[in-house]
This record gives sequence, C-alpha cells and structure tokens, in this order.
Amino acid sequence: MTSSTSLGNTAIAAAQGRAAQFRHVAGRRKFDEAVAGLLYTPDLAERWVVREPAALKEVETTLSRADLTMEAVAAETLVAKLDMFERIERMIATAEFRRNAILHQKDRRRLMLEESFLRSLEEFERGQS
Repeated sequence: MTSSTSLGNTAIAAAQGRAAQFRHVAGRRKFDEAVAGLLYTPDLAERWVVREPAALKEVETTLSRADLTMEAVAAETLVAKLDMFERIERMIATAEFRRNAILHQKDRRRLMLEESFLRSLEEFERGQS
C-alpha cells in the first residue's frame, strides 16, 4: 500500500467519524433539510461559489440554524461519494500496476536487444579478423 493510499484511508476514516458525529448531533433530517435548501437555490449556489459576501453569509446562517458547519457538509459529501473515491483509487492502482509491468517488459526487451546486438557485433568483428 502506498503512503498516499494510507493517508487517503486515514482522511476517509476521519471524515467518516466526523460525519457520524455531526449526524448524531444535528440529526439526519436537519442536515438534509439545510443542505437541500442550499442546493435547490441555484442562484445562491453560484454566488457562493464565486465567494459573494451576501451568499457566504446566507449559507453560513442556513447551516448555523441547523447546528451545522461547512465541515459537516464536506464530511457528509465525502461519505456520500466514498464508493466513487474507492473506485477511482482502484483504477489508479490498476493503472500503476500496468505501467510498472510495461516498464519492466520494456527493460527486459531492451536488455535482450542489447545482448543480441553485442553478440552480432562480436561475430562481425571475429569475421573481420
């Protein structure tokens, strides 16, 4: 396991723990209602993305009314998308494995060609003498 994978697993575990705490404290219904209210206001979401002060304040107010923080939203989003992140991580690991196998095969072929070339060169030089 690579160090990035173990760090990723640690971050995921931490996020899952935080999400579980926030779900327990705020209640799933409060969380869903607060976030749904923010998500179904496209204008607000667009303004929040570009960091418009009024939109930032409105989002913060909506979350605080539900006893939530942006960290809770991020943790919930990570947990909700965890399967997707794990699939991507597996695809990356597979791609790394394939790349390593190709590089190994390339090195083997290069060595074989080098040996063949040197043998041919030696035979040529012996024939010239």
